[in-house]
Amino acid sequence: MEEGEDVNVQGVSMMQKMTEPPEMLSESDLITLMEQHKIGTDASIATHINNIQERNYVRCEYGRKLVPTKLGIALVHGYYAIAANNLSSHFRQ
Repeated sequence: MEEGEDVNVQGVSMMQKMTEPPEMLSESDLITLMEQHKIGTDASIATHINNIQERNYVRCEYGRKLVPTKLGIALVHGYYAIAANNLSSHFRQ
């Protein structure tokens, strides 16, 4: 198709939808992100993921998705409230 060319539209329809939150991270998604941001070592990443589950910050649901608990959400909000400028993984590189 070239600029200015007419287009024959066959039909148009509208749908009413609500926005949806993104899918929760899976354990493998989290491992990939931790490796990309140099958080932990190959030997410690599994331990970190186990710790956040044992401390009840997340729970692992169907499909190995990590779903934050109320405690985990409160912890993140608390971190942002007291140290928002220090939460970047760049400080650890």
